[in-house]
Amino acid sequence: MYSIMKIPLLFCTVLLVFFPNKGTLHAQPSAPGGDENFEKVYLSDAYQEQQSFRDSLFLWQENVRLHTDKSIFLPGEVLFFKADILTGPEQLRVSASEVLKVEFLDKEGVLLMSQFLRIENGMSYGSIEIPRKIDQGHYYLRAYTRWMLNYGPDVLATKEVFITNKRSQSKFNLADVVLRPESGSLIDQLPSQVMVYHKYTSLQQTPVVDSKGRIVTRINDFGRGIGRFLLTPSKDEAYYIMIEEDVLIPLPEVKAKGYTIQTNNLNPDKALIRVEASEQLLKKAVTLNGKRKGQTIFKKEIEFENNSWEQIEIPKNELAEGILELTIEDLSGQVWASRPMQIEQNELQIKVERTTASAGNEIYKVQVLDFLGNPVETELSVSLVEERDAALSGRSAIRDLQEGINSRNQRFIDDMLLLTGQSDEHQNYINANQIPDEITYTFQQGLEFYGQAYDLNNSLLTNTEIQMLITAGEEAYAIETKTNPNGMFKISGMQIDGEAHIIFRTPGEETEEKLVKVVPYEYEIPPLKLSENALIKPKNRKGSDPEMPQRSMQDFSSESESEKLIELDQVTLVATRELQKVTPSRFDLRATRVIEQDLDRPKTLPQLFLNIPGVQVVGLGTLTPRIFIPRAAQLGPLLWVIDGFPLNQTTRLVDVMNLLSFVDVERIELLIGAEASVYGSRAAGGVILIYTRTGSDIDYLERKDAEVQFRGFQESLDFKEYVENKKSKRIAEHVPNTLYWNPQLKTNSNGEAVINLSQSSNNSPISVTIKANTENGLKGNTISFFK
Repeated sequence: MYSIMKIPLLFCTVLLVFFPNKGTLHAQPSAPGGDENFEKVYLSDAYQEQQSFRDSLFLWQENVRLHTDKSIFLPGEVLFFKADILTGPEQLRVSASEVLKVEFLDKEGVLLMSQFLRIENGMSYGSIEIPRKIDQGHYYLRAYTRWMLNYGPDVLATKEVFITNKRSQSKFNLADVVLRPESGSLIDQLPSQVMVYHKYTSLQQTPVVDSKGRIVTRINDFGRGIGRFLLTPSKDEAYYIMIEEDVLIPLPEVKAKGYTIQTNNLNPDKALIRVEASEQLLKKAVTLNGKRKGQTIFKKEIEFENNSWEQIEIPKNELAEGILELTIEDLSGQVWASRPMQIEQNELQIKVERTTASAGNEIYKVQVLDFLGNPVETELSVSLVEERDAALSGRSAIRDLQEGINSRNQRFIDDMLLLTGQSDEHQNYINANQIPDEITYTFQQGLEFYGQAYDLNNSLLTNTEIQMLITAGEEAYAIETKTNPNGMFKISGMQIDGEAHIIFRTPGEETEEKLVKVVPYEYEIPPLKLSENALIKPKNRKGSDPEMPQRSMQDFSSESESEKLIELDQVTLVATRELQKVTPSRFDLRATRVIEQDLDRPKTLPQLFLNIPGVQVVGLGTLTPRIFIPRAAQLGPLLWVIDGFPLNQTTRLVDVMNLLSFVDVERIELLIGAEASVYGSRAAGGVILIYTRTGSDIDYLERKDAEVQFRGFQESLDFKEYVENKKSKRIAEHVPNTLYWNPQLKTNSNGEAVINLSQSSNNSPISVTIKANTENGLKGNTISFFK
């Protein structure tokens, strides 16, 4: 247990006052969809009574809906994002959790950076600066609450972004193209819609040719790299998309028989599904199945009577919101065709119109209506992006959809994004029958610190009072806690902004003697789930040691805590650094010849050198012993370095013996050849590094072992200030440029909001992306294009 108080920074060096602990409170709001007053109640009663964990997990399931300002970035740019936290079966924008963790990972699942954000009114927003030195490729922004870890990696919101190091259009890359027949396959003589996606290049009117080079159809491009074409293929023919005369992209091989699925999902109340079969399969018994995460939601037998096709009408009000996988299966369970379909309930209508003010500024008027046409007062996340692809300006398909996309057109675009794998919408909500049997992770109401304490001699501090002084900006916090029999302790509920520094010590007046070494621990990184079958195992932060110590959450519990803590043994925390037993090597060098002083029976310097391989001591026992290194003989004098300070190269062993006492020596390292290159030409004859207990040990312990940098809540950059202070104004030809970002644009009582924007000088198409999630569970999004 611990106590905490906030003190003025001015007095933090002389005043340490500790208040008695009142106990740790765990709180959550009343059930979503119940009382409109979102009041907090203590969870401890529910836990002590051991009520149905599964019911709690079902009713309190949290999901995150992410919105980024764009999806393609240059190194050094800032990624802005908004996260709406939706709770319960009705997906209300409320949250019992008050902390959101945001991670930036590479495609191998390596954590590159992370931050914690406050959740207020079910919303959170922030920014991440893309490193200036980063490889080109795909990266992932992931956001989740600790409570969401109860449901596994499938539910963690993940958004893919692409980092490009090239400011100008690069040569066409086939790997950037996504081709997807609507039913997953091309079937002989059955018409099929084929969806196409490419990051950079407009594919408008790009020809589709057969093996003889004859044009059979052309691609219609709808903006954002999305296009489609209709094709009735023949089995004995091969088809290609002709990007250029010498660049052909092959379509999937045409199958001799099969089924196709075509959907019309534009009606808000029902979905129309058309299933067509090859002539050879008209009498075969098959079913249309709707599945979600492997669970069958509906099944309908299909009988082809007088036609080769059958149309099925699916009422949307009978289906839960989310992504359905439609499949055609025979009696043996073989899947003949499949395609995803998005089911949306209570969808908001978001309208966007553009006008030009007298001053030349562009004005975008936004209106939000519910499904009955009533105005909605809410908060929106809005991005206006300048699409810097010159080919975009000629897209007739964009003009057909721009100037205020209606909800039908929006569903059409969303469906193409879903089919090509570019949709931001992922099925993160799990059904009641997939709920885990137990609660492993609690709701998080504040930041936490987990640590294991040692004294300066690396002895574990068990059942010991620890004092912590936390400085963050102009504020300071004094905390007192006590380690358990494992030497471990935890602090929870901290409300710290920005980066903080924590000094650890035991009560007492002499700082050097009372300093405490602490090994911090943090939650292990969850696996990166990219698709149903792609689970990338968790990895540590880039550059960290994968063999760091691991501890169970139970190891940090104190005897005074409730025996019914719901953190179980399977919750693992990983150390963020190893216990440093000695002063670190200069320049982080790894010497191969090292000898450490025996603190109980210290040896003289000549005796220590006798135990270093490759070193000879001449005149041992005399008043003027000297060092001889055969390998470096005739190459130059030795360079002596004491606690990082090089001595004159005329220095001899006897001079060093007169300079310091052998009892103060911690260790000696010898560097020869390439190991010594960091010291330049002075190191031709070798380098002898001597580390003393008094010279650097205490200073190092004070700065490193006894001090920990702690990351508090991260504050988002202000977008307007970022744009004004942006160093690089150079235009990247193919990289979208964010002109406007606002994660908290509020509509008035008429459901209206206005955006003023300086007119773009590049005359490029502008895309307007808006997302909305209301407190009562209404959701909506729109992508509008303006030329």
